[in-house]
Amino acid sequence: MNTNWIITKSYSDNADVEFYKFFGSSDEMKEKLLLMVQNSDLVKYSDEDDERYPESVDQIEFDVDTKTYFIVITDEYGETDEAYSAKALNDIKDLPEEFE
Repeated sequence: MNTNWIITKSYSDNADVEFYKFFGSSDEMKEKLLLMVQNSDLVKYSDEDDERYPESVDQIEFDVDTKTYFIVITDEYGETDEAYSAKALNDIKDLPEEFE
């Protein structure tokens, strides 16, 4: 079943968060998430045989409580993380009344 997804990319060394929209199945979304990770500068500039970086959608985790798919990668020095996540638009909560 095709769904509207919100995909994010964030960095541990600054407050930047990139948001993307995607429409497709959960399997297609996981392929996109994996492709984003594999095209990250952290992965591009690492050793080719670096086993820390994902090669399969099977390495994408799912948090049952938040209904969020995610994967976090770290640079070779352990100093910088990039976090990629995806959540179905229907699973995103409305802003609580106290903030409206």
